[in-house]
Amino acid sequence: MLQQISWSAYFEFLFFLLFPYYAVIILIYYRKDLQWRFTNYQAHGNKTNPSDAVPVSTIQNNHNGNDNPLTATVHDLMDELGLLFRAARKQGFQKEELLIALDMQLRPYQKLKGSSVQSSIDVYITEQVKETCEIVIDEKEVAILWKEAPSNLPQ
Repeated sequence: MLQQISWSAYFEFLFFLLFPYYAVIILIYYRKDLQWRFTNYQAHGNKTNPSDAVPVSTIQNNHNGNDNPLTATVHDLMDELGLLFRAARKQGFQKEELLIALDMQLRPYQKLKGSSVQSSIDVYITEQVKETCEIVIDEKEVAILWKEAPSNLPQ
């Protein structure tokens, strides 16, 4: 009986069996990602991910190739900010809510205040808030975010 089935018929059968199976799996598990990519592509042209809008390499370039201990801290902050911006967009944060969330996010990173990377971080925050959340904040508002945390609040 197996001798009557050709390799091409076998592969056709596998294709028509497995293609719908994997299509359903992808639609079930990655529905929101696909929906976001499709709506983002329609709304903003062919841009991919909002976190790719401002290259983080500009922040890395400010280290002048040194193996600076701040590098890991900057990367951690960039990751956390990216998560914050995506969550803010998804939840529809207003400007005041976003500024409060950014203030809370920057408190543990006060050692970056006044460093060579602060201006790059400020530009990153400003552009990502505008690109991802469609909210405009200026340099003064970003500068206020770097203020020292009040001593009566836990850090």
